[in-house]
Amino acid sequence: MTMMKLVVSAVVVVLLAGCGTKVQQQKPPRIEDDDATSALSGETDMAAEPTELVPVEEKKVTPEEQKGMCCAECANAAANDRSGDDPTKVPCVDFTADLGKKCLMWFRSHAMMASDAPSCATKAAPPKPQMPTTSAAAPAGE
Repeated sequence: MTMMKLVVSAVVVVLLAGCGTKVQQQKPPRIEDDDATSALSGETDMAAEPTELVPVEEKKVTPEEQKGMCCAECANAAANDRSGDDPTKVPCVDFTADLGKKCLMWFRSHAMMASDAPSCATKAAPPKPQMPTTSAAAPAGE
């Protein structure tokens, strides 16, 4: 029995001694940036060359042109509206899915009903592409 106690004590001492040591973490190998290597691979160092941001010039639109384009978008949205609501009771700002960001902002500051939009619309705004309807599908017999 005493022999068993000695063996167990020795094992405990060895385990406790092993837990107290730190395991040194291995660092990943450092990869040197070799000009010959990057030249062979065809890669260029993007950080070495400063880039300049070039401002994008936006076309100046007059308020009258903006009104015409937004009216055309609203008229287009009203024509494609499948809710069946009376256009005299629907404001253009309600067509959020069909209006561009600028026109949505324009209609928020210039209230207009969908029924009034065709009268002020210009040909400047092209119609937005339409989703195909199920009635345009090919007949099942083909």
